Amino acid sequence: MIKAASFFLLLWITHVALSAQSPNDSARNTDSDGYVWERTSPQSLLLSKDGKPLLQYEHPLFDNNNRENTFKPFHHVFDPETGKIITKGPGGRYTHHRGIFYGYNKISVNGDGNIDIWHNRNGEHSQHKEVMVDFTDTRYGGHIVKISWNDTLGQPFATETRIIRASYENGELIIDFHSTLESLNGATIELDGDRQHAGVQFRAANQVDDNAEKTFFVRPFNLNHVDAKTEIDSNDMLDLPWNAMVFTLDGKQYTVAYLSHPSNPANAEMSERKYGRFGEFFPFTITPNNPLTVKYRFVVTSGEPPTREALQQWYQNYVTTR
Repeated sequence: MIKAASFFLLLWITHVALSAQSPNDSARNTDSDGYVWERTSPQSLLLSKDGKPLLQYEHPLFDNNNRENTFKPFHHVFDPETGKIITKGPGGRYTHHRGIFYGYNKISVNGDGNIDIWHNRNGEHSQHKEVMVDFTDTRYGGHIVKISWNDTLGQPFATETRIIRASYENGELIIDFHSTLESLNGATIELDGDRQHAGVQFRAANQVDDNAEKTFFVRPFNLNHVDAKTEIDSNDMLDLPWNAMVFTLDGKQYTVAYLSHPSNPANAEMSERKYGRFGEFFPFTITPNNPLTVKYRFVVTSGEPPTREALQQWYQNYVTTR
């Protein structure tokens, strides 16, 4: 696990002067310039820039008697200008949808195929274990967290190292999501499911469902022929380099671009829902020598949606950044 974390640290922050902070600090100095982490509750960490909130890491302690509120960690996303959260938490339409979240609904461990980390109906759950490090400077802020994926008996079968890095400049909130999921105890893990119930997904606030008719999608050039207000669930949505969802919340229009790094596994199926969820899924087999690593970038803006040309340029910038 340290090996994976060290690799991503080198990839992300080589040649960048960082202010590393102790993950055990109960509060941060919110008067300083740049990016700051602050603990807002025993189970929430807020990243802000110059007093503007960007992300909040929600990491509840799992309680089977309070299952709905505690069965997975996730990251809320803010509108930095208004200070409002634009993503969904517990409850609402499909309570298992939470901000930026990750899971699979069909998982087999050494042939035992009864684990559903997506819905978490039978005691299985993903559980935050620790903040390994958080880092900030004047250009971005982020952290590395360790998350345990546990079976229906509450026993861990995999460990995830999740790295989040965010920056906000000129009205663009950029969020990088990198994750490595590794087998425990020599297990072979089959990750499976479908495009609606697995993978790394973004879910906008539940209120978006109230005016879903205003939601539409901006897709790559080869999908120009498809109506922007039509949800696509077909092979046309295989291995998309990027997709963008445009939605309205509290009278304000937002665009979230979902950029998939070319190093991600092939045969990824994109899912779209006008109530505010989208993301991609692919099956994968994890072994002790074959962890699953995924890399995504989310770009959040408000106002007039970006053009296809702009989205393609964002993607090129992402995949060519060293």
